[in-house]
Amino acid sequence: GAAGTWYACSTYNSRWEPGVYNHNYQISPFAAVSRFKSDSEHIVTTVVPAFNPWDAAFAELDSVVAYWAKREQWENPFKLAFASKDDAEFEAKWSDALKKLNDIVNIDEMCKEMTEAAKAAQ
Repeated sequence: GAAGTWYACSTYNSRWEPGVYNHNYQISPFAAVSRFKSDSEHIVTTVVPAFNPWDAAFAELDSVVAYWAKREQWENPFKLAFASKDDAEFEAKWSDALKKLNDIVNIDEMCKEMTEAAKAAQ
């Protein structure tokens, strides 16, 4: 650095880091469980199936297509609900937004269809 200035030097992985200085080499519990061998079943297989409605796995479902095609119609009422001035107004607008969303697509049925599609993909 320039004369008259100082800065902190990281001791991580240097000979002055306490673990190195005291010859105490230990792997943390997190690091021990988060590292898998390259041929591990946890690396090769999918742990969690697709679950987001924007996932390409659901592109063929009519309910998901309708959900996204009419996004403006159901999303704007939710935005208005978040801009409410008090709890009563929020509850009224939120209920209205849920009703409009379910008029466009039945969310419960869409979730069931997505679950079946995810199960079939595995």
